[in-house]
Amino acid sequence: MKKMKVKVTAAALATMMAVAATGCTLKLNGDVGEMVSSMAENVEVVVDDGKAAPADADVKDASRDTSADPVATVESEPEDTTVEITSETQPEVAGTQAPTERPETAPKQKETKTPKTNETKAPKATEAPKATEAPKATEAPKATEAPATTPEQTQPKETEAPKAPSELDLKNCFADYEPYVKAYLDENGHGMYKVKFAFLNLDGDGYPELVISDRRGMDNASELFVYTYKDGQVVSAMSNIYSGQGACYYYKPNQNTIYYLVQYNDCYDSPTKFTLEDLVDKKTGKHVDEELVYYGYPLEGYIDALTAWDYLAKGYVPTDDQFYQMREGYKPNQRYDISDYEQYNGNYRNLSDTVHFTFCGPTKNNDKAQITLWVNRTAYLEQVQIPMEGNVGVFYYQGYYDENRNSRRDPGESYYRKCTIELLDDGIKMTFEECNARDIDSRYDFTKDFGGGEFIRETTYFFNYSDRY
Repeated sequence: MKKMKVKVTAAALATMMAVAATGCTLKLNGDVGEMVSSMAENVEVVVDDGKAAPADADVKDASRDTSADPVATVESEPEDTTVEITSETQPEVAGTQAPTERPETAPKQKETKTPKTNETKAPKATEAPKATEAPKATEAPKATEAPATTPEQTQPKETEAPKAPSELDLKNCFADYEPYVKAYLDENGHGMYKVKFAFLNLDGDGYPELVISDRRGMDNASELFVYTYKDGQVVSAMSNIYSGQGACYYYKPNQNTIYYLVQYNDCYDSPTKFTLEDLVDKKTGKHVDEELVYYGYPLEGYIDALTAWDYLAKGYVPTDDQFYQMREGYKPNQRYDISDYEQYNGNYRNLSDTVHFTFCGPTKNNDKAQITLWVNRTAYLEQVQIPMEGNVGVFYYQGYYDENRNSRRDPGESYYRKCTIELLDDGIKMTFEECNARDIDSRYDFTKDFGGGEFIRETTYFFNYSDRY
């Protein structure tokens, strides 16, 4: 058994007494605890085997000279040399420095030990998360979302062209439009010639829109109806909308652009712009500030109900340009100069002998042709003179039909008509058609000479040269 010397100085004894007074306990492992239970900090442990104290032994205040202090000798096992001091409370004690040194030294020991362990291990712990930041590298899927957007989104755009309606789709569309046209055919009342139809391409989806202009209730204007074909069914885009003198609608074919123009003092205000979807959803259009030079084509009907029905039955409709040309009225297919009109002169009658027509062509002394027309029990056009441009001549007439017989001209009872005379190789053709008030040429308006003209509506008369008498 090795011997250990425990030196206790006078100051240490005083400190020990103060510690005992505060209620602190001093514990020593092994047999030495009974001998030095009241000792405090100033304790020097010396091993008498002539060797230096182990590195792990706690040595405090070793620089003090303790040769004059009493020495106590105890026997103890070298393994049981650890000194542990516990204290419930550490109040300040006057005249001593121990209570003030413990708060300073104890935290320092904790601050020196814990940071060492944390500083050495923490970086390793944090390095692992850095290594685990590989998932951030897995954000590459976000980068791979680009292929998801480019191929998948661009492919539909590329496949939009093949989405054009097939022949079967158009056939179904025309079949669904038929009841809307047939409803007017079934009416078959007076004034039906004032209802016009057209199949126009407003939004360019391949399905033509059905456009109906009903002028029966007003003059120089019409009630506008527009139907479109969406998702296999007919959808109303416009219904009972006024369009005509003072306010009218235009559209640009296949561009999904509709303009509404309002006239003020012989000029149009800045237009309001719509899309077909705006009209379907009853949304307010967008006011266009800039003045446009070209507004497109008028949004209106051009053909009668029977012609529209024939187009639907055949599964074919004219283009927008062809419809617009119809707006300008009938155009003769053949135009040529005539040097001698005498070959066309004579009195003509149709096969049923219900219509008689007289023609006397221009001469050197008169550059106008003289004509008369008699329709059995219906109308009579007295002799009038019309200018001839080669083989074609034109005249106009207008009036109103007192449908409700109230002896006054009500809105919708007015009519405006045009007649085109053609000298052809095999005979003379007369084409009557409806027109607008703006189309009337007052120089060749023979309304006063055309008794019963209101009964001569859109029709065609043909007189063969063999029918002369």
